[in-house]
Amino acid sequence: MTETPQELIARLAGFTPGPHFASGQTVYAVHHEGAQIGTNKSSAYVDDPRTDCDELEANAELYAAAPDLHRELAASLAREAVLEQKLEDERDNAHAAYERGYWERGNGE
Repeated sequence: MTETPQELIARLAGFTPGPHFASGQTVYAVHHEGAQIGTNKSSAYVDDPRTDCDELEANAELYAAAPDLHRELAASLAREAVLEQKLEDERDNAHAAYERGYWERGNGE
């Protein structure tokens, strides 16, 4: 079964919020509030002896971008939900207007 975007967002909750940044093959998460702002909160080293250095560094960049990607996906899904509701409302209004016109013309008798 394919995971929906909403399920993905829910599953990914609880990660260390950004900012994250990559330096070579290491991803750093920094404190973003409190007295320790800007200091290292955690780090992860991306390594695999079977993978070349360029790919590992690209993976580290992707991991560092994850909080921003998560935020943008969540915002996009929220906008999509608003637009879907507006579309449904317009569909209902158009249907109601059609029905009113149909009956007012005497076609429903």
